[in-house]
Amino acid sequence: MRAGERIMFNYGGGGGWGDPLERDPQAVLDDVIDEYVSVEGARRDYGVVLTGSLDELTLAVDDAATTSLRSELRA
Repeated sequence: MRAGERIMFNYGGGGGWGDPLERDPQAVLDDVIDEYVSVEGARRDYGVVLTGSLDELTLAVDDAATTSLRSELRA
């Protein structure tokens, strides 16, 4: 490359398909571990409650809290 040239890379934003509250909580956890979604985004956008720490790789889905939060979000 020469000075002043640039490379452009376009990629999809992953808007998703279907109701985010129906997404498998384990898949959401995988997305958080892969840093596609934040812990806060998992809760806000998917209704998935995670416990533990991403930094310590101890994240886990709180099934009861996730069920409860999803019921609240659907109401």
